[in-house]
Amino acid sequence: MPVHSAASLVAADAAYCLDAEQIDVWAVDLHAAPALLAHLETWLAADELARARRFVFDRDRRRFVVARALLRLLLGRYLRQTPQELSFVYGEAGKPSLDPRGQPALEFNLSHSADRALLAVSSGVPIGVDIESSTRAIDVLAIANRYFYGSEYDSIAAAPAPLQRDAFLRHWVAKEAVLKGEGVGIGFALERFSICFEGQGERARSITHVGDVPAKPWCVRMLSLEPGWHGAVALPAESFTLRFPTCRPV
Repeated sequence: MPVHSAASLVAADAAYCLDAEQIDVWAVDLHAAPALLAHLETWLAADELARARRFVFDRDRRRFVVARALLRLLLGRYLRQTPQELSFVYGEAGKPSLDPRGQPALEFNLSHSADRALLAVSSGVPIGVDIESSTRAIDVLAIANRYFYGSEYDSIAAAPAPLQRDAFLRHWVAKEAVLKGEGVGIGFALERFSICFEGQGERARSITHVGDVPAKPWCVRMLSLEPGWHGAVALPAESFTLRFPTCRPV
């Protein structure tokens, strides 16, 4: 799927629309030159600017500003509004959504890891998305043993050692996408549900084992990203199709 630079998205003069059972997924590079970064900051609300100032490292502040500004830019192009006109509200777990007062039905979910971000947009149905870099040094078996459902750990442990990291990250992004679709954070017990991959592993579904979250099965699509990245989108039903827009009008 295409990866868009901040500069190319800002320069594009485009408007976008969605069919009822269509999910748009955008991949974005979070680098930005200083002049562009300063321009993007002018699109953010006071609470977003305050949050940006709390980051210790400039790198993290830049990633946050670019991600939030491009979120505003792209959503505004679906709604025919400027980035500054959009207003957000936040759920109990901190998940942002568009202020429903006077806004057309539009759902979205944003995830970023290092200098990549994924944005999924739908016409009014809950969705979740997650992206992770495979370069972080982590003990995948220890984490899977602590936080994953037993059969998931067994599947990862059974993989050849060089493939265990990829197997772990595929489960991780799928599970996090489901939880984000539900509107709960990863603090929720990950071991209460599992991800069952189907066919060639490009699709999966969630299975709840304990409690009622996820409240219903989610369909998960694994994304084909650049080497070193893993991504997934959680959808409410198999009937939904994914689209990967370009900067041009569609």
